[in-house]
Amino acid sequence: MRAISARLKITGAALAGLIYPLAFSPFDLFGLAPVALGILFFVWRSSSPKQSAWCGFAFGMASFAVGVSWIYVSLNTFGNMPPVLAGISVAVFGAIMALYPALVGWGQATLSRSITTWRWILFMPPLWIMGEWLRGILLGGFPWLYLGYSQVDTPLALLLPFTGTLGVGLWITLATGLVLALFFSRSIPRVFSTIALLFLFGLILIAKMPRGVMPEGDPVRVAIIQNNISLKDKWNPEQSSVIANRF
Repeated sequence: MRAISARLKITGAALAGLIYPLAFSPFDLFGLAPVALGILFFVWRSSSPKQSAWCGFAFGMASFAVGVSWIYVSLNTFGNMPPVLAGISVAVFGAIMALYPALVGWGQATLSRSITTWRWILFMPPLWIMGEWLRGILLGGFPWLYLGYSQVDTPLALLLPFTGTLGVGLWITLATGLVLALFFSRSIPRVFSTIALLFLFGLILIAKMPRGVMPEGDPVRVAIIQNNISLKDKWNPEQSSVIANRF
């Protein structure tokens, strides 16, 4: 792993970032989420703090370039913003969001210098979730592409009522780190990784057991209406009554 060049590491992280959004709707290839994260974790394992930061930034830029492309459509198609300006706006926004995985990369490499063997288990999973949490609250928050959201149609959804989205994300990061340790680490006992993985999957079985609070009655169907209003009219005081009447 140490023989991998910095450029190749960054390229691998960027490619992992490109496939990461495919785990979410409308693609719903949920298995790609741990695969993409596993590639990034693998690259981080043998990287310096500086290299890890750049790899995290590359992953973030690539994932948000694909995952928030709808912002360009919103700005250009519905907001009538010029294509170049809309593209620059999305690129700048993606770069800001990419700072979070970059910070996670730098943090895990800095904190685990003396015990690099356990990066995959002790440092990368909790720091990744901490990065998602910060991204969801700072500057108004942008919890888009949260790792846990990729698993809403999988058995991991059983954990959502107990752990929330971030808890499911932590489950995925821990499982990813343990699988990497199981196959690529000589220092972490395979028995430990195997038992820990069995424990994680056991949590899903426990969550499937009958609970004290169960749904009653027929499902209630709800809908959200979002009016299509151009930006030039949206904040125009003279259009406020017209907009209100449309709703």
